[in-house]
Amino acid sequence: EIERSIITGNTVETTADIGGAGGGVVVNDASAIISNSTSSGNHALGAGTDGEYSGRGGGVFLVGFAADTVVGIEDSTICDNTADVAGGGIAVQRIGGTDPIEVMLRNTVIAVNLDQGAALPGNCSEESGATITSGDFNLADDLTCNLLEVDDLTVADVMLGPLAAYGGPTMSHRPMPGSPVIDSGDDTMCPDTDQRGAPRPLDGDDDGDRHCDRGSVEFGVRFMDGFESGDTSAWSEAGQ
Repeated sequence: EIERSIITGNTVETTADIGGAGGGVVVNDASAIISNSTSSGNHALGAGTDGEYSGRGGGVFLVGFAADTVVGIEDSTICDNTADVAGGGIAVQRIGGTDPIEVMLRNTVIAVNLDQGAALPGNCSEESGATITSGDFNLADDLTCNLLEVDDLTVADVMLGPLAAYGGPTMSHRPMPGSPVIDSGDDTMCPDTDQRGAPRPLDGDDDGDRHCDRGSVEFGVRFMDGFESGDTSAWSEAGQ
């Protein structure tokens, strides 16, 4: 289990002899849960001449050879990752066997991930019977992640700030004022805190009602650690 964590700045590179995939996280013939966490700035490089899985899954790569391989990603942010072949944010692939190979997304933001050599938008990739499914309340900026539930959203601009220190022990992507992630998340299963340890839910859009945000960061915290940290450009905005 990965909880309240940042996975960033990792690179896997394919060589002539060894295939490489999964810049940030690889799950192989196993199960895992990623919650209240961010995967950002990770890279899967090279198509390679060995390993048909090479260059896939910049942020997260799920591969099954001979056993159930299931990952739940909840209340998290997958952003700014790249892959040279497919699935800049998340890639799932079956290499062998018939067991389930699945990533389930809930209340998660998947945005600004690139594939095909970082040349094209490409958040997700499904291959060889492996699947990405929605547990609802996800938000993406393209149509590659199979987000088909009632409260899933696809938008042109998710409006996240850069990866930076916004309070708490880990860096994160904080929503910008007016972002569609604010107050639009899953209230039923909303955790008590976000990635930084800030409380959830909050009234991020100042309409008088508190609702959980999508992704790993809850907008609406003022001076959560005693001092404002990171980007202070929105101080004049309500909900900073």
